[in-house]
Amino acid sequence: MRGLQIRSNYALAQVQMIIDCEGGSDDLMDVCIDAEQQGRSEYLAGHDEPPLLFAGAPELVQAWHNGWHSAAEYAEMAVCTECNNGTGNPCPFHG
Repeated sequence: MRGLQIRSNYALAQVQMIIDCEGGSDDLMDVCIDAEQQGRSEYLAGHDEPPLLFAGAPELVQAWHNGWHSAAEYAEMAVCTECNNGTGNPCPFHG
């Protein structure tokens, strides 16, 4: 099931925040990084919506969207002739 492990880790991070705010904050950051990575992977897999299990967890939804949009922009830049003109610089649109 898409997002199950990340959602479980998110719940654990929330509990950890109650016990140890600093440790829980680190755990939450790690979970958001995982959600962002899932968004990138799911862009490549053709998914265009975050996992339903992320509902009610705005940090996970936002991280997933950030990763998805990052992968989409990278894919767009990979085929942009202006970005791939040999200078190593992105075009004005992607820069």
